[in-house]
Amino acid sequence: MISRYSSPSRRDPSPAGRLVRNLFLAAGIFLSLLNFSAYTQAQENKANLVVILDGSGSMWGLVGAERKIAAAKRVMGEVLKDVPAHMRMGFVAYGHRRKGDCRDIETIGTLGTAPDRIASAVKRIQPTGKTPISDALRHASKLLQQSDAPSTILLVSDGIETCQGDPCAIAKELRASGIKLVIHTVGFGVGDKAARQLQCIAKEGGGNYYPAHDSAALQKALFTVKKAVAEQKAPPPVEPVKVATPEKLKTKRIKIAGPGTIKLKLAPWAKLPYRWHAVEPETGERKATVSKYDRVMIRKGEYQIVWRQSEHHSTNLPLSEVVNVPAGKMVTVAIDTGLELVPPEGLKAPYWWGLAREGERKTFVRFYRREGMRPQVVPAGTYRLIWHQNEHGSTPVDLGPVTIEPGKLNRHRLERGVQISLANWIPGPPYRLDLVSTDGKRIVRWQRKLVQGVQLAPMGTYRLRYHQNEHGYSPIDLGTVTIPETGFAEIKVNTGVKFIPSSEETEPPYKAIFVNLDTKKEYVWSSNRRKGWKPVPLPPGRYRLDWWQNEHKTKRMTLVDEFELEPGVLAELEM
Repeated sequence: MISRYSSPSRRDPSPAGRLVRNLFLAAGIFLSLLNFSAYTQAQENKANLVVILDGSGSMWGLVGAERKIAAAKRVMGEVLKDVPAHMRMGFVAYGHRRKGDCRDIETIGTLGTAPDRIASAVKRIQPTGKTPISDALRHASKLLQQSDAPSTILLVSDGIETCQGDPCAIAKELRASGIKLVIHTVGFGVGDKAARQLQCIAKEGGGNYYPAHDSAALQKALFTVKKAVAEQKAPPPVEPVKVATPEKLKTKRIKIAGPGTIKLKLAPWAKLPYRWHAVEPETGERKATVSKYDRVMIRKGEYQIVWRQSEHHSTNLPLSEVVNVPAGKMVTVAIDTGLELVPPEGLKAPYWWGLAREGERKTFVRFYRREGMRPQVVPAGTYRLIWHQNEHGSTPVDLGPVTIEPGKLNRHRLERGVQISLANWIPGPPYRLDLVSTDGKRIVRWQRKLVQGVQLAPMGTYRLRYHQNEHGYSPIDLGTVTIPETGFAEIKVNTGVKFIPSSEETEPPYKAIFVNLDTKKEYVWSSNRRKGWKPVPLPPGRYRLDWWQNEHKTKRMTLVDEFELEPGVLAELEM
């Protein structure tokens, strides 16, 4: 007897039922295996590449007719194009921010950073300091520790470790640390000693050493490594580089080479400085100091010229030139890159003007009033031009970018700002005039006698905030002014109010308050009783006049409900 709660087909399925059930089970297992296989393959296809770029001072040296750093930036920009989706790139630079600092190592881009963002950051690298290769390798390896994918470090250097590290030992240590890691190196215009060290790093890191004596060889090396990482294949073997080894002599012989000579060749517009130095490019250590002379004898080596135009009103300015001085020979250095500012007529020489690097607020070089508007020796590049008209009566003004091309005197016209004119009834120079941005930030401040005539200012649209006196007057909003890319916006302060008292004995009030009926802004006129009834500038508009005769004995009251103030008019309020 079969229970009504039982199902014969479930308890004892037919052969056909069992077959169908088994087929569904097998299909499910097959699909799961396919998904797992696809996931595993995607994980295995991932590849990591971290590039380390030398940004030390020696990268100002030449390869052919091109600066090493310029060639490296251009080639890196090409390499960072068309990066495969499964390949994650990171970027590290060293020696590009601070002189003599072995800790100057920066992550430009972590693994997976968009290549175009890395390329943009690489363009801002300015060779400055030392060569901490060992710590840079450790730094790069930390970017790879959280990934199980095959990883590659590519080191591009133009010199030897200068921070007392042992990069060969570090490469060996990283290789044995458990990371799936290969280290390749590129020697960019290096000598024998640096080539031997970079070869050793590549050997201990399980990779190749690529010599690059020009930008074409650098590009070939970088693209070779990029392709190998993308395809997860070992790059083709590199023909061994023959590096000279010191000759073993049976007898001791000491050969002393004579010193070389650095000679300056000044352009007609340049003049010998108060002092110049020949310094070690990476550390900034002075190797020679010369005063008012155009040459110096010095031991062979690479040097950078540091220029100080005057004794007291100048700064030490490293020029971009890196000079390779052979023993017993003279090297001529052209001092022919400079900047001359051409101010508008009527503008006096400033307290100082200077240059700031992009992204930095502080100027790295300044020229003070004593230097006037004479042409100045400066390194090639694109900078921000900062102008400080008066030591106490103005603020430094960012006049925007200026590009200095190498090998010539660059003339830069100062042709943007304001032309301020004050009505003859204004009682002496005002205390201050401000240009304020739309978000309320003060951009420029001029005080006293500077609030008239031609003044320089950046392009843009600003609010004018006028202060007749330091105390006793409200700041007066004179409206907006737009400064064009080229030209001077005219600012006329010629609208205002003057009280005409009924007699000379009538005392001025504690405060007179002008209320703009349209904007609701209030402008406070507070008299100095020793100076009497002074006129006050106001923007045009409709006003109510409130009166407060005495600070403690009276209250504020409305004296005039409404009067009209037209542009360019001095309204005389007769009482």
